[in-house]
Amino acid sequence: MATTVASVPSVFRLSTGKPRQRQQRRGGISPAARCPSSAKPSAVSVRTGKCISARATTTAHRISVRAAAEAPNAPPPEPEAPKLETEITVTDLGNGVTQLRVNCTDKMAYEVEYSLNKGTSENFYIFQSGSEVTVLGIPDNQFAEAFLDALPSICPLSSIANIIIPHFSPKRLEALAKLIEARCSSGELPMLHCGNPALTPLKTALPESLLEGRDYRVTAVRNGSAIAVGPRRLRVTLTPTPRWPDLFCTFDSATETLFTSKLFSCHICTPDVFDDAGWEELNEDFRHYFECTLAASAKQAKKALKKLAGYVIGDGASANTKASYVRQLAPLHGTIVRDHTTELIREYNEWTDKQIAAAEEATVGVIYASAYGNTTAMAQAISRGIAKAGVGVESLNCEMSDPEEVKELVRRCSGFVLGSPTLGGHMPTPIQEALGAILQEARDARTKPCGVFGSFGWSGEAIDMMHSALKDGGFAFAFDPIRCKFKPTMQMLQICEESGTDLAQAVQKEKRKRSRGAAGPTSIMSSGTEQAVGRIVGSLCVVTARSEDATSAMLASWVSQASFSPPGLTVAVAKERAVESLLTPGSEFVVSVLGDGATKGPMKAMLKAFKPGEDRFQGYETLTAEKSGGIVIPEAASYVECSVLSKLDAGDHWVLYAEVTAGKVLNDSMQTAMHHRKTGTTY
Repeated sequence: MATTVASVPSVFRLSTGKPRQRQQRRGGISPAARCPSSAKPSAVSVRTGKCISARATTTAHRISVRAAAEAPNAPPPEPEAPKLETEITVTDLGNGVTQLRVNCTDKMAYEVEYSLNKGTSENFYIFQSGSEVTVLGIPDNQFAEAFLDALPSICPLSSIANIIIPHFSPKRLEALAKLIEARCSSGELPMLHCGNPALTPLKTALPESLLEGRDYRVTAVRNGSAIAVGPRRLRVTLTPTPRWPDLFCTFDSATETLFTSKLFSCHICTPDVFDDAGWEELNEDFRHYFECTLAASAKQAKKALKKLAGYVIGDGASANTKASYVRQLAPLHGTIVRDHTTELIREYNEWTDKQIAAAEEATVGVIYASAYGNTTAMAQAISRGIAKAGVGVESLNCEMSDPEEVKELVRRCSGFVLGSPTLGGHMPTPIQEALGAILQEARDARTKPCGVFGSFGWSGEAIDMMHSALKDGGFAFAFDPIRCKFKPTMQMLQICEESGTDLAQAVQKEKRKRSRGAAGPTSIMSSGTEQAVGRIVGSLCVVTARSEDATSAMLASWVSQASFSPPGLTVAVAKERAVESLLTPGSEFVVSVLGDGATKGPMKAMLKAFKPGEDRFQGYETLTAEKSGGIVIPEAASYVECSVLSKLDAGDHWVLYAEVTAGKVLNDSMQTAMHHRKTGTTY
């Protein structure tokens, strides 16, 4: 494959800001990587640093953003998109398939939503057959310019006859419109392939200058159908979820590749095309992506996995020779998975089973609609807070459901939240209908804890309307209304997540009340064992963390040195802790080791009740760590600055392994405060 490149960087910058050297051949070609075909893939990368602005588009279906924009009290324009630094990588996968990847080291909007600091990547796949080309996947508007600049190095834009859209979003219109226009310039019409739920939104969101039948053709794929790509056929498997109702996967038998779009993705910026890093390094990234995007719809995710069970993925080809063998999974985000397909499928099944089991005990319904994606981000953060407290979550997008589904969900759940944007000073129609359905169930539903949230650009009337209607109906609120202007910041998402945890704990409290008097579960440990475990002591510390405008802290005694070189320690963090969401791999935190006789002030500050997102340090004088700028407790005998390297799932806790990057003794004469317990079942 011939590719013209202006310049090739020798250094790839990771999200940590540390340069990582990449081996390269003369001319900028990276070492050949393995691929399923006999041909070895070659990769070419080009760095760009362009300001890519996402233009305003319309959200179709039952919420009209265009109508809202024309309203008299339409919100002021949002701030311009930030300048992004991207790197383009082109890799020949063999058998006429090329991957075009956009890597971005900058922190994206959804990274704030997912509490990540690893950058991201978007992968697109180009099938070439004679003079006609098929593109699978369309980039986010923020990457559209970089994508369109790089694509001509693979094929002329006018040669793209088929555009496969496994998931449609109005945020991906810019490149799609350009590809349609380029094909039309050749006198031919491109064929768009999308899921049935995306048909109307896609037609509505495209510019009015592009007309179906004149400028493009569009067809809805069906489960089991095949998309003709020259002589090859790409088999379609529909895998919808509430978050992505139009999602589908495609299978290419020539390369034995299952193109999974959003499924099996992870948000990381890496020069690796394949999963060569090892399962231990990648597992946490896949798990975190699952928890942020699919945990709230575990039942639907399980259905998608069952549909894919018709393929033999990874190990086990000999067990079912009649089924199609999948050698590798090619997602929209992250690396192509070929060495760890078996592990990833196994983990997905375990993660979904765990969420479904939690939902059988107690479930909270997250009911919402979204115009620009901001309310969706808030809904996802609330869902994470609910799930981390051990309660099941079931999401319902009102744009894709009817009032009867809302009623059924409220009847079945132990609590619920309702979220809405404000459009033209009102709730959109789907939310009005959902609210009416909930109020009709008031007799049974008013005993269930609930909450309301929403985003807006001007005054947020929809949030007040929902709150007033539910309050007048006698409903009990687990948290105050959450109001977000424009896109949610890290602090706003922290408020959402902690509110979700508060709601889940209220549900659990009600459940305990109902079961009071019944025989409790038998303790796994005998009283003697409990007492023995309680004799294990630890130093009394305060763990503090921050991410942008969000801060949090917790009192900790399960802290221990774990390694000499590099100097490292472990910290056990309960999964429902507020600070947990700020302690993802790659993040930094500070451990203040309290001094003996100087624990009263810090313990009082850390153990008091906090509202969601409330500043733990308000009215409390703190110090600043010299290297990371983290928060230090002044009464500490010493402090260490740490960076999270890995995260181990340990029952009801996470065990963090972190490298110590700096430290300082504040009081050389002070002994470390120790925490003594009488039992191993409590702190």
